[in-house]
Amino acid sequence: MTEVIRPPTVTINQEGEIPMRESPDGSPQFGRDKAVLRNSSVDVFRTCADPGRKCSLKALEIPMEHLLSGIIILPGGRNHDGCPVLKLTQPNSVNEGMLKDITEEGVIEMLIYFTSVPREEARANGFCVIMDGNVMADFMQVTIIRALNQFQHDMSYVKTFLYVSSSPMPDWDTLCGSTIDLPLTHVSDHDGLLEHADRSQLMPDLGGYLEYEHEDWVRFRMQVEPFLCDCVSISKLLAQAIAPFTKDMETPTNLEETKEVLKKHQLKKRRTIDQLQIDELTSQGLKINKLIKQESEERRSSIQFNPEFLSTIATVGKLISNMEAVKERVEGMWHTRGEKLEATYKQQTFEKEANQIIEWFEQFTNGVAQTHTELGESQQVAESLAKEVTDFETTTQQILIRTEKLLQSGTILETLKHTDHDTISTLMGKIKQLMTDFDDRLGKRKKKIDESVQLHKLTEMSLDWCIESAGLLSDFDLLCNSEDFNPAAAIVSIDQFLDENPAPSAENQQMLMELAEITENHWAKQNALFAFNRVMEISERFSYHSQMLES
Repeated sequence: MTEVIRPPTVTINQEGEIPMRESPDGSPQFGRDKAVLRNSSVDVFRTCADPGRKCSLKALEIPMEHLLSGIIILPGGRNHDGCPVLKLTQPNSVNEGMLKDITEEGVIEMLIYFTSVPREEARANGFCVIMDGNVMADFMQVTIIRALNQFQHDMSYVKTFLYVSSSPMPDWDTLCGSTIDLPLTHVSDHDGLLEHADRSQLMPDLGGYLEYEHEDWVRFRMQVEPFLCDCVSISKLLAQAIAPFTKDMETPTNLEETKEVLKKHQLKKRRTIDQLQIDELTSQGLKINKLIKQESEERRSSIQFNPEFLSTIATVGKLISNMEAVKERVEGMWHTRGEKLEATYKQQTFEKEANQIIEWFEQFTNGVAQTHTELGESQQVAESLAKEVTDFETTTQQILIRTEKLLQSGTILETLKHTDHDTISTLMGKIKQLMTDFDDRLGKRKKKIDESVQLHKLTEMSLDWCIESAGLLSDFDLLCNSEDFNPAAAIVSIDQFLDENPAPSAENQQMLMELAEITENHWAKQNALFAFNRVMEISERFSYHSQMLES
């Protein structure tokens, strides 16, 4: 599980300022009281000053009193060859007892730290080490020489070693008990140093006028190094976050899998970007940069012209820009991957619903439309079948509405990136064709049922008229044979009956024959033909009796 990087540890007070101590003249200075600094410890990060170099997350701990002692300092000077000057001395304020506690390993740790501060191009030149033998205790000189020898054997950073002493060069091999392989040069006085470096690059105790306040320098490093290392560490994590997006990531093949992958992808942004607190880190870095520059402008601090200080200030901006650039790239890749997953999820959802609708239409086409072919052998049955069709059509409205919405979403999907337009188009074409077939088959079914109902109605109406008419004509035949038969009254009776029970119209009779012709129900056809013929027969009888009575 990825460890969440802590936010910047730079101390900012409530007013948004870096706390500063005051000098005797009342002007603000970097650093805190030395007593406070000595009672604390600092995690020193090896390579945070250069964004192009790797930043170790494992801190190299240096006791604060060793760091503040000034035994090893990096004042910012350069020799004639452009090598950073690393000064080894013994300030008057340093307790000799404390010096005896410093081991070779402790000196090597400080050398590793101080030589990691300059930028790569400056470090590539090697270092010009100046050791002031006039003020340093003999035992401390031996400890430092032995440590430097080991450091040089491992790192080969020392290009020039200037040993400043009014006394002759000691026999270091004998004093150290081993062969000393350092590029040693004996310099008897401060003027001799001018052959190697300009006075502007040397501190006053070495005959120059380079201003340097070690406590300011330590304070500055304490404030900036954690921030720099956080930036580099987060940039690494962001770069690691990019790696999965640069590979050909397989697209999930089913809806549930895609849903799960999409959920994890949405959480990934929070885990890789949001939890890194990049915005807070960027804001903190800008505050640091602004406040340090502001302090340098307000007071001619000895540190403001230090090359390592200037390069670090520039590095803060570069690290912020680099971190923001990597963040933007990660967010861009995350967004693109998210777009692909979203498109895949939408397409798979579309395909699932499309296949369900296709299956429904096919079931209707191959099932309902083929089995529901009955037209009904009576008016009651036909009307019942007509109601079934109407009810079915009502229930299918939701399916049809759902289908229309699906086709609309398919049209939108065809315009999106990362979707298979051919697959979507094929499914939409099939659904549209099935809808057309559905409408056609349902329409034909409704038409046939309606025709069947109409046929049965006309048949029943014709037969009812025939039955009523047949009764009247039977009574009329009986009356004709009676002695008291009255032709005039019979004509009135026939006319009154036909007024009350008109014969089926010619249009209805024609429609009856047309429907009987097209119906697929044999019994309905036979009944219709029988009714038609019976109507014709009875109509002819009415006509015959009317003519006979009138004559």
